Amino acid sequence: MNNIEKIISPFVESQFPSFYRDEGPNFIAFMKAYYEWAEQADQTIGQTRSLYDIKDLDHTQTQFIKYFKNKYINSLPESIVADKQLLIKHILELYRTKGTKRAYELLFRLLFNEDIDIFIPGDYLFKLSDATWFIKKYIEVSDNPLLPELIGKVIYSKKESQAVVEDYYVKIVNNKTINVLVLSNIQGSFKFGEKILCTDIPQITTDNAPIVFGSLSSVSIVNGGSNFNIGDVLNVTGAGGVGGKARVVATTNQNGKVAFNLINGGYGFSVNAVVTVTGGYGAGANFAVGQIVNKQIYQINRDKLGNYYNTQMESSAAGVTLNVTGETGTFTNGETLTQPSSNTRVFDVTYVTGASANGESYSNSSLGITGLIGYRVDGTSISVYGNDTSLMSANLVSGVKLISNVSSTVILLNSISGKATNSPTGTVVTSNTSQIVVNNITGYYIPGLRVTGGSSTHTANVTSVVRNTDWLFPYAVAGNYLSNLDTQTKNMLTIVIKEVGTIAYLTNVNPGIGYSANPTVSIIEPDIYDLRIPDPSGTGFYGYDAVVTANAGTANGVVTAVQISDSGFGYIPDETVFLSSPNNATSVVGVSVVDLNGQSSGTWLNNKSFLSDLMAIQDSNYYQTFSYEILATRMKDTYEKFVNDLIHISGIALFGRYSIKSELVSGDNVVVPVANNGIIQS
Repeated sequence: MNNIEKIISPFVESQFPSFYRDEGPNFIAFMKAYYEWAEQADQTIGQTRSLYDIKDLDHTQTQFIKYFKNKYINSLPESIVADKQLLIKHILELYRTKGTKRAYELLFRLLFNEDIDIFIPGDYLFKLSDATWFIKKYIEVSDNPLLPELIGKVIYSKKESQAVVEDYYVKIVNNKTINVLVLSNIQGSFKFGEKILCTDIPQITTDNAPIVFGSLSSVSIVNGGSNFNIGDVLNVTGAGGVGGKARVVATTNQNGKVAFNLINGGYGFSVNAVVTVTGGYGAGANFAVGQIVNKQIYQINRDKLGNYYNTQMESSAAGVTLNVTGETGTFTNGETLTQPSSNTRVFDVTYVTGASANGESYSNSSLGITGLIGYRVDGTSISVYGNDTSLMSANLVSGVKLISNVSSTVILLNSISGKATNSPTGTVVTSNTSQIVVNNITGYYIPGLRVTGGSSTHTANVTSVVRNTDWLFPYAVAGNYLSNLDTQTKNMLTIVIKEVGTIAYLTNVNPGIGYSANPTVSIIEPDIYDLRIPDPSGTGFYGYDAVVTANAGTANGVVTAVQISDSGFGYIPDETVFLSSPNNATSVVGVSVVDLNGQSSGTWLNNKSFLSDLMAIQDSNYYQTFSYEILATRMKDTYEKFVNDLIHISGIALFGRYSIKSELVSGDNVVVPVANNGIIQS
């Protein structure tokens, strides 16, 4: 409807008869000027013809804005910092959010250009049974690259069980990778061996579907321990899984149980000490060393030389067998077999790369060392011969590296022996074209050098030397003996490092069953006991001087049934598990049942039912359901009227707190809030 012409002065001339234009042009000009004056914004015609614009807030004149304000936002002061026209247009949005936190934030931003906080005392009221308890449910499944895509989707099994996957993560348990799917809205049960499918992910088929491994569902009790109470929470440990917990739900009293008591912790024991319980006409009683104190480190050789008391080492009569080539004739039995004298040295080495064998040549051309032949290689010990220039080179010292011209093995010299002259002789026992058996030997026959018969003068080239008797010390890998008479003692002994001390307490105590008499207890640490270190008290030797008594009788609190409160992760079906508590030295022995989906111990999502410095008892004033508090950087009386008139809901108690907001200015002039402390309540 707003099609009224605001300016009519251009039409004035056309409204007069034509003779006025000829005889009275001044009069027409006067009338036109009058209308032009009256059309101005502050004159009558200008205002009347702008009524449609004046009633539109977007186009009204400044002097009329106050009338809009008085009609729509009369409760707000004239000094509001917001654009009044914009506020009036959107005031309905403020009224519609009345009573919400957003309404209060908007009001303070409009009035004072400030941010506020709203505190609801009713959220911190202590109420009985009002806290929320949450138990996480999950399944452990086999690996599949599509597992992350299951989050937020519905999975199901052929047993018509289904659930929503809330999360997916991976755990490493005892060097095993466990894929965990966290579930909600579970219908039915996901059981061991079932396949997991998802309609939304058709790439998962019955051929590649993840398989449910199952979680710890229950424990079949084998031995119930003693001194437990209904409600005790026990940790479940096994070879496969971790993190399981079980709650004792039934106990009984039984005869024939053994109670162990640590009298003297002795010395020289590790937590792996050997515990033996014998006698008493029962079965199953046992325990383990829980912890040691007064610790020390021992370096122990486990090789018992007494076991080899009658072992034949090397017999000069038995001698060696020389494998030879290029024999010029048949050697005579009984003749003396000689080899030219050679200078030799022994290297103690570390292998940088590769490994050495007999007959390899070693050199370091940059140091002038060449032509060193290894004729006896054993572990890190290499016996060499060669020209004296290289053999006695001043550069042949600890720290030098040599390389083999045969296998490219690199060795690092640790130490070098002095020069020795080797002039081997022996008596020929038997010989043929490929082997010569020699006994009554002095020195060493060296592969690569020729031997000569004393009476026959025949010669042959030695390719290898094999002892006919050789002490094989029991230092072996995969059944192959790695040591003999040439091996350095430090390289063939089995050395172990043991941390030992005094037994502090016993753990994993199993009271057994059927004991009618007190059994005998023995604790031994074999490596330490073999050293025969006398106990200062004169009661025995370290590693065998602990005293534990065992008394058979009636046991109270024998566990007969438990309920799994936390399934943990990684448990294997039918594995032996131990259920223990830090408040009880005895442990329950059972067999794991791994079948259904797992569950956590549970947690409280809030603390509404817990007495604390955060929760308060209702006072029907401040701490009540129908109250709220505004935290602002101004006193309550500066905004209370506006709040009540505009957004406050009747029946609700309003409180105000003066809040100081501290801020720091960083080096980049960035303001960082530090604290918001309410200090005055009104």
